[in-house]
Amino acid sequence: IIYDIPLAQKKAADAFRVKMKDLGLYQLQKSVWVSPYECLAELEFLCSIFDIDMDKNVFYFKSPEIPKEHKIKKWFDL
Repeated sequence: IIYDIPLAQKKAADAFRVKMKDLGLYQLQKSVWVSPYECLAELEFLCSIFDIDMDKNVFYFKSPEIPKEHKIKKWFDL
């Protein structure tokens, strides 16, 4: 999950980041989060609650490879 929420929505961006932590996602970089589990429905819900345009500001994708894979697997006990 990669996101870039406009500064005008700082409160929404802060709340979104807190919820990403609450979901147990791994923070790879400031606005880059990783999960080995499907979480699209949760992201869509968060975007609707915080009035974040998911089509413009939040990008969800799957990747066969990821940096720091060993560290991420350890985070998720995989």
